[in-house]
Amino acid sequence: MRKLFLSISLFLIILEGLQAQRTSFRRNGLITQKPEITSLVTLAAGPAICLGEAGSSFQTTNGFHNYNIELGYKRSIADNLCVKATFEYGNYYGTDNNSHLSYRSFSNNANVFGLSARAEYSYLFGPRFRRVKLNSVYAFLGAGVFDSSNQFSGPNPHYMQDRMILEGNAFGAFIPYGIGYQRQINRQFYVGGEFSSQYAFSDYVDGAHSIHYSKSNDVLMGFKFTLAYSLF
Repeated sequence: MRKLFLSISLFLIILEGLQAQRTSFRRNGLITQKPEITSLVTLAAGPAICLGEAGSSFQTTNGFHNYNIELGYKRSIADNLCVKATFEYGNYYGTDNNSHLSYRSFSNNANVFGLSARAEYSYLFGPRFRRVKLNSVYAFLGAGVFDSSNQFSGPNPHYMQDRMILEGNAFGAFIPYGIGYQRQINRQFYVGGEFSSQYAFSDYVDGAHSIHYSKSNDVLMGFKFTLAYSLF
C-alpha cells in the first residue's frame, strides 16, 4: 500500500510538472498548437540489458535473450510535444562466466516492473496525412518507479564474506530517457523503433551490490520495436 501511494503521488507531481512545462514552452514559442489531439495506445518490445553487478555486457548477459515489454498511453498536446504514461516488464539475466570476475561464480536473474511518465519532443518531416507529417524523430525524458525481484546463483562463499550484499527485492526511482523514430502508416497505425535507457537511483535493481566493484547505480538499456494504435 505504501509503494502504491508513493507511485500515485509521484505520477500526480510529474503530470502537474508537464502541464507547467507545456505552458512555458508555448510562451517561448518552442511548441505550436496542434489542431487535432491524438491519443495513442502503444506496445513496444525488444532486447535489453542491465548494466549491474553481474554481466554488464552483451557477452556475459546473453543480451538478445533478455527483453523488455512496454504498454503505454500517449497523448499529443501540440504538433511536436506529447506526454506518455508507461507500464513495463523486463527480464534481465547476468553472469560472471566469461568475464574478468569469473572467480566469483555469481549469476542473477532480475524481474523488473516499472511505472513512468515522460515528455516527448518531436521533429516532424516527410509527406503529410490529415495535415500532419508522417515521420517523426523524437527525444524523451521522464521519471518513474521500479520494483524488482531477484534470484541468485552463488557467489563463491569464500568471496561472499564482507564483499557482496544481496537483496531479494528492491524498490526505487529511475529516470527514463532516449531517442526514437515513428512512422504513421495509415489513419490508425504507427510503427517505429526506440533506443532507451533507465538510470536507477539504486544499485540493487539486480539485487546485488559489490562493496569493492560497484562504483555506480544500475542502468537498464535496450532497443524496442514500437507499434501504436490511434484511439481518435
